[in-house]
Amino acid sequence: MKRNLLVLLSFLLSFTLFCQNIDCENFREGEFIVQSSNPVPIEYKVTRTGMNQIEEIIKIPQEIVDSGYLVQPGYGIIKWIDECSYHLMYDPSIRPLTETERMVNENGGVTVKIVSIDSTCCSFQSVSSVNGEEYLIEGIMCKK
Repeated sequence: MKRNLLVLLSFLLSFTLFCQNIDCENFREGEFIVQSSNPVPIEYKVTRTGMNQIEEIIKIPQEIVDSGYLVQPGYGIIKWIDECSYHLMYDPSIRPLTETERMVNENGGVTVKIVSIDSTCCSFQSVSSVNGEEYLIEGIMCKK
């Protein structure tokens, strides 16, 4: 019984250590297709070079467009926190920010963490705060 418990604990420890050692290098630069389903299903293309990111919407529900949401490209500045997490602020030097982008920047930007990797795709969690309310978006990002 004691031996089985030690084997189980060893397995769990090695599994936990393996899961924490993901290699996010392939997701730092390049072109990606991102799909998220909450709060609404959106698909967009992300292009990253150095510390810059461009977000271009590919698919968005028509009711979001009808509500006045601007679908122009978003320009961000990335600051990597660690190998698999980064902080994004929208760049006001390229064009005037939308109301949403301005609110996101005023509340500290967006923090994104790559949670898991499967070949050329990764799962991520994006957290931002607006007016004291935290928003979590989960999705999949695949390298083109």
